[in-house]
Amino acid sequence: MAMNTVINTNMMALTAHRNLASVGNRQNKASQRLSSGKKINSAADDAAGLAISEKMKAQIKGLDMAAKNSEDAISLIQTAEGSLTEVNDMLTRVRELTVQAANDTNQKEDREKIGEEVAALLTEIDSISERTEFNEKKLNDGSFKDGFFQIGANAGQKLDVSIGNMDVDALGLDQLKDAFGIGANGTGKEATGVKIFKQDGTEVAPTVVDATASESTAKIAGADVATLKTATSIEITYTDANGNSQTKNISVDFSKAADEKAVEKGISEAILNDSELGSLFKDSNAAHTAAGIKLNSTEKGSSASSITGINVKLADGSAKEIGIVSKAGVDEYNKFGIGNGGTAIDDGSRIQIGDKTYTKVTNAAAAKGQENVFYNQASFEKLLAQDGIKAMGKANDVKFVQMADGYKVGNVADEGKVYSDAISNIDKALKTVTTQRSKLGANQNRLEHTINNLNLSSENLSAAKSRIEDTDMAKEMMNLTSANVLQQAATSMLAQANQAPNKITQLLG
Repeated sequence: MAMNTVINTNMMALTAHRNLASVGNRQNKASQRLSSGKKINSAADDAAGLAISEKMKAQIKGLDMAAKNSEDAISLIQTAEGSLTEVNDMLTRVRELTVQAANDTNQKEDREKIGEEVAALLTEIDSISERTEFNEKKLNDGSFKDGFFQIGANAGQKLDVSIGNMDVDALGLDQLKDAFGIGANGTGKEATGVKIFKQDGTEVAPTVVDATASESTAKIAGADVATLKTATSIEITYTDANGNSQTKNISVDFSKAADEKAVEKGISEAILNDSELGSLFKDSNAAHTAAGIKLNSTEKGSSASSITGINVKLADGSAKEIGIVSKAGVDEYNKFGIGNGGTAIDDGSRIQIGDKTYTKVTNAAAAKGQENVFYNQASFEKLLAQDGIKAMGKANDVKFVQMADGYKVGNVADEGKVYSDAISNIDKALKTVTTQRSKLGANQNRLEHTINNLNLSSENLSAAKSRIEDTDMAKEMMNLTSANVLQQAATSMLAQANQAPNKITQLLG
């Protein structure tokens, strides 16, 4: 049966329509790929290819972010290392000054002036340790431990960096400080506006602690009494009530002294018999027992006078220095108790210091994620330090003071060997700083190579993903052109096929 004599089923038209639809799909796909630039626009285009390309995309984004992380890590390291460069330079200057002080061409006054610069430099070293931050993270105060840097796209691809405490105490400069008599610039004034409230809002009354006097102690242990008997005078160095350093020479005669205690008694009496010194100090060891010379200030409080040095001038022109231990006086202050069980500051209590309020909680878990919350004295002191306040004393006997402002020079040694010995102390500190800088520099170099590798890996993976996912524009243009021609042909054939049944009407005569 001829196809063109059938009216109900036009096979020519059906075939043309089917081919037209197929060509339309090819044309749509080619158009979609050309407009998006992607060979895979849906999972139906290439299911396996889509899975692979999406996994590669995640890896590439991870590599790019890891490279950014590494750059941020370098910035942090550069910040820390840059501050240590200044610490290094200051320690080098301190060493230079100490070498200068070690020369016995200097008088004590010269060494005091040298010590003032040393104290200023040590103060700045502490300041740098406290101030150096990156994104509000302190770097050089010892709190940056096991810093975790994600430097890869996958789990576990990390770099750990720790930065040690670089302040004066951590650098171990005690021998240097002893040589120049360097100490804290005061123990700090009592913090004002301290109020403590229990959980129910009741204010806690503090215990008032009386002021104490300063105490100066000296001993002539194992001294050559026969030599000391030739003394002609003693030179007393002391601080007056205004905090000024003063020197006083007093004539003495120890020729009849029988032993060390007699010499100590003679020194003490010479000081107390002087009209000026006698008004500032009193003898608290009049019997001159094994305690040696012990003089207390006549006034109480942190600004009370103290003896800082005793030099016995001998007949041959030489001098014998008597070691002095000075204990600063304490002003009247309010004390509170911190801890659990029956003390003033229990769980739920609030401590108000100036415009800051701190709340006591049960444990570390309860304090986590909260501001100005503490659970023991250690965590409380850490909070206070951020606000320039210190809690002095034990858990059940605490006063709050403003932290000391740097260092000051005290009784400098007047013997070159003391400073010469301190040079090795500075060398150890320099080694600590340079070792830390070396570690930071090594990690920075590693991170720079890491960034290069991450960028190269990202580039290569991007090329691989492109081969799977991106369309070949020339090939798709060819496919689109072919589909357009076939569409036109199929449309023409469909039109002719639809005209074929008209021939049947000729049979109807």
